[in-house]
Amino acid sequence: MQAIFQQFIAKWGDASLPSLPCDEQSIASAEQALRTRFPDLHRCFLVEVGKLWVPNILSSVVAEAADLPSLQDLLSANEAVETTNGWRSAGMPNDLIAVASDAGGNCLCFKRSLEPRTDAPVYLWDHDFDETTEVFPSFYAMIQSYLSLKKHA
Repeated sequence: MQAIFQQFIAKWGDASLPSLPCDEQSIASAEQALRTRFPDLHRCFLVEVGKLWVPNILSSVVAEAADLPSLQDLLSANEAVETTNGWRSAGMPNDLIAVASDAGGNCLCFKRSLEPRTDAPVYLWDHDFDETTEVFPSFYAMIQSYLSLKKHA
C-alpha cells in the first residue's frame, strides 16, 4: 500500500467502519458505466483502500478554520456510479464524476476523461448553488492537504 494512503487511514479512518477495497472488475464496470477512466492514483486508492468514511475531518476543518471541504466519505467504485447518476438528475454537470462527498452533501469530483492520466484535479460541486470549483490540483494534493490538518476530537 502506498505510504500516503496508510497515513491517511491511520489518521482519519474510523475503526468501527473499516475501509472496503474495490476489485479491478468493479472499477472497470464503474468506468464503463460512467464513460470515463479514473486517474491511476485514484484507481490505486480504490484497490488499496476503497470506500472510506472519515467523519472526524469535519471537526479539524472547523477547529483550524481550514479552507478545505469537510471531506466525509470517499466513495467505492459502485457508489461513484450511483452518486454521479443521482446528482446528475439534480443538475450536476455531465462532465463531473463524483468520487467523494463532504459533510454538506456536496461532491468532490474528477472531470470525465477517457485518456490515461496519473492524477487529476479535484473539483467541488456545490449542490446548493450549482457551482463547480477546482479545490485541489490533484488527488494526491487532496490527501496530503487532509494529512496536514491537526486531528481534533
